[in-house]
Amino acid sequence: MKNIGKKIKSFANTSILIASVIGMSSSTVAENDLLSNLSVTDNMVKLSDLFSNTGAKGEEIVLTAPAPGKSIQISSYQLEKIANKYALDWQKPDYLKRITLNREGLPVKADDIQRLIRENLELDGIAGGIAIRIFGHRKGIFLPITSSIYDIEVSEIDVSERQDRFSAILSLPFSGQERKQLRITGSIEQVETVPVFARTIKPGEIIAESDINWQDVSIKRINNRTISDMDTLIGQTVKRPVRAGKMLVTSDVQTPVAVGKGEHLTLIYKAGAMQLTTGARALETGGIGDIINVMNIQSRQSVEAKITSPGIATVTSYNVLKLASR
Repeated sequence: MKNIGKKIKSFANTSILIASVIGMSSSTVAENDLLSNLSVTDNMVKLSDLFSNTGAKGEEIVLTAPAPGKSIQISSYQLEKIANKYALDWQKPDYLKRITLNREGLPVKADDIQRLIRENLELDGIAGGIAIRIFGHRKGIFLPITSSIYDIEVSEIDVSERQDRFSAILSLPFSGQERKQLRITGSIEQVETVPVFARTIKPGEIIAESDINWQDVSIKRINNRTISDMDTLIGQTVKRPVRAGKMLVTSDVQTPVAVGKGEHLTLIYKAGAMQLTTGARALETGGIGDIINVMNIQSRQSVEAKITSPGIATVTSYNVLKLASR
């Protein structure tokens, strides 16, 4: 009886050991979890795009992906059906109703389309500076992540007789060899590049080359007061604060003040080899190179003088004679 008891006990221990080994083996089998980041780059969805630990089965195609930059909803019923078909160890959670799967895409900006249209118009003979404006809402255009902007083909481009309107067909890469057609329309405008300030300039600040950017402006906005060259700006200042990017006109800038109204200055009279120096008071404000009225402090006579440097003005020979004849 004792031997029988020992054998039963030994058998029981062995059974427990076997059960433990079986349990350990089964616990080492990886479960198939639903991935948390559901995103694809291709036009097809593979099993491994949805579930983890799919092994060789992960390459199986289970769904068609959405368009680039778009997303689709996958119901829990669809997921359960896919898991059962490929014998995955996945149990649908009670709370799960649906999931969202995104397809990555390369965004196409309005600037990209405008550049492509402009390049094609220039090839068609519309030369010179032109600006393109696209009509309508053109946000949310995406290409496959493996494509580039230059994979877009522009075809059937038509221009109005006045060359101020256009229409074109864009052929966009979509999925594999498939392409998507998109019709766009817009305006064509002749532009000229003019200098603008890169930052807000305040009165008294001397304008430097680093303060200037260049900007395309419609030629319809340009007139004889528009500043179109940088030399007109450098070394000058503004009469009032001017914001960055504003189109500039001649009345916006002035020569930096070298002599203020009422300021005492040195007045130099020149007539041939003769040169006289005296004190004067400025009757006007002016910058270097400006001709202003000044008053000789001794004679109390006023005369026009040219400001040659801060605090110094010179009277021309004509004005010397004029003053002497009084």
